Formats: sequence, structure tokens, C-alpha cells
Amino acid sequence: MRNTVFLFVGLFLIWNGMTAQESVTFAVKDGKELKMTIYEADAGNRQPETIIYMFGGGFFTGSRNDKRSVEYCRQMQERGFTTIAIDYRLGIVTEDTTEGKAKASIAEFENAMRMAVEDLSSAVAYIIVNGRKWGVDKDRIIITGCSAGAVTVLNADYCHANGSEWTRELPENFRFYGVMAYAGAVFSRNGKIKWTKHAPAPTLLYHGTKDKTVTYKSIEFFNLGFYGTNSLAKRFRKYGYPVKIRRFLGAEHEVCAYGNVYVEDAVFFIENWLRKGKQWISDERFDSAKQNVSK
Repeated sequence: MRNTVFLFVGLFLIWNGMTAQESVTFAVKDGKELKMTIYEADAGNRQPETIIYMFGGGFFTGSRNDKRSVEYCRQMQERGFTTIAIDYRLGIVTEDTTEGKAKASIAEFENAMRMAVEDLSSAVAYIIVNGRKWGVDKDRIIITGCSAGAVTVLNADYCHANGSEWTRELPENFRFYGVMAYAGAVFSRNGKIKWTKHAPAPTLLYHGTKDKTVTYKSIEFFNLGFYGTNSLAKRFRKYGYPVKIRRFLGAEHEVCAYGNVYVEDAVFFIENWLRKGKQWISDERFDSAKQNVSK
């Protein structure tokens, strides 16, 4: 009976143009198995890029199997992109939350980011070695995430571009093909953002201008800083790095969910900024009061 159920589920997915998903362990850290779920695109409809997705949740909650994560991965899979949702260690452990927000010191927050970036690096290193069986081209890996996941993917690309120990598992000659961040920011202990070893990957940035959860602007204290989309946009523009920005005027942290809504914009970014190599800097502003987007 159990085998019959599995067969039925597999046939249902195939009939709907999707390959059955597979989950594997990519690392064991602090006694915890870290897994990834591969939403493999149908071979007849497969795009050349692979997307790695990181869930949000403030580094203290969330899951690769939560509703938003699964919905995002399925939507990208339907469009021909093999999409991989990964676990990462949740570095902020606290029962003290207010309106779903954990209170943490700077040291705890930095440690949580480090763990998440290291776990993403482990996942990418695993995919580089083992991904061919899922049709992965190691030179076309895109990283994306919402909220804490967006913070992680931005910091992973930034750390790798600066030779950080946080991304030491990645081959030195490896480059992320693209980054898509929904309400993210970059952490720095060395003052304003600067890429020293190589340029950042072409980047898609979404953010609400009134976001109080992940700063849209910047928070600075001497050389310590947390730089949101508004600050990152200035740095990308200064150095001429390709970036596509969408600022949602008056919106708060709900913009972290917009990756599930503006799916075709992500596809457009992939097809033009990445696949066609357009060196564009696009900066769009949207009146959030006129947006029909649910949280």
C-alpha cells in the first residue's frame, strides 16, 4: 500500500510537468543533519540555471519546508529552474520574542549570520561536487532568499568576494552566477561596503523603504555597519556593478514575501542580467499603497 501511494504521488508530479522532489543530507554540524530538498525541473523544460533558496525567520525560526519556501520553489521549478531549498543552523536561540522578533546582541546576530553563510557555503560545495545528476551547471548557480535568507545570500556573495573565512568551503575560482535578495542587508566590520578580490554577482534587490526589521538604509557604529538596499544601491552604482532594484515606497518588512509574487520579474532578471550579460543598473520605485500584494 505504501509503495502504491509513493507511485501515485510520483505519477501526479510527472503528469503536471514536475519531477518528484528529493531530499539529501549535505552536512552534519553541531550534531544536526543539514538537508536540502531538490525540486528538479523536467528535463524537457529545464533552464540552464539552478536556484538555491534560503528561508527567512530572523535566524531563530523558519524551515525549508514551510509554506512560503515550498511555494517559491514550486513556482521556479514550473518555469524550468531546478530549485534547491536548504537547511541552515538557526544561530539565535531565545524564547524572548516580541511580535515574532527575537532580541539578540550584535555578537549573537553576527554569529548567526556566520553560521548561515557557512552552511550555505557547505551546500554550494556539495552541489558543485554532486549536482550533475540533477542537471546543475556549477557555473550557473543563483542564490536567493527572503529576510534572514536574503541577509545570508548577500553576505555569502560579499564574504566570498573579500576572501572571508565564512566562505572558505567554496573554491577560490568559484563565482555565484547571481543573487536575488528580498529584504536583505550586508554586515561589515570594516566600514562601508567594498568588494576587494572580485566584483559581486549581478544582484536583484527588493526592499520596503520603511522596513524596521532589516534596515532599508544603514546602521553604523564606527567601522561596524549593517547596510540595506538604499546603501547597497549607492555602492553598486559607484562601482558600476550590474544591479536591479525595486524600492516599495512606504512598505515595511512584508516585501520579503514579494519573491513569491513577482516571479516573472525574477525570470526577467535571470534572462537579461545573467544569461545575456547585460551590465544594467535599474532602479525602480513603486507606490506600495497601489500594490495588490498580500503578506
